[in-house]
Amino acid sequence: MLLKAGGRRIESESVPRDAEVVDRTWKYVNKSGGPDKRFKDNKELPICRYEEVTLLSQSGLHEVPQLSRCGAGSGFAEAISLLGKSMPKEGVRPAQAA
Repeated sequence: MLLKAGGRRIESESVPRDAEVVDRTWKYVNKSGGPDKRFKDNKELPICRYEEVTLLSQSGLHEVPQLSRCGAGSGFAEAISLLGKSMPKEGVRPAQAA
């Protein structure tokens, strides 16, 4: 399991309450980086910082959830790791009750 902080994402919908807005951009950007005035619906969009947790398994799982609350990734990763340790191993059947 890998933990990576600092992923940035442009939000075109609502921003999660716990997300950190780190910058702003425009829906349509001109060459100089400012708003393209040819578009009348050119709204300003927030850029939020996200934390990514990469989940890998030997059976082929490869998922990368993004967490809007930076700093929560280590707790999330630890909980997933503990859950994995409590699950039965692949190919091993649990003992039957007598």
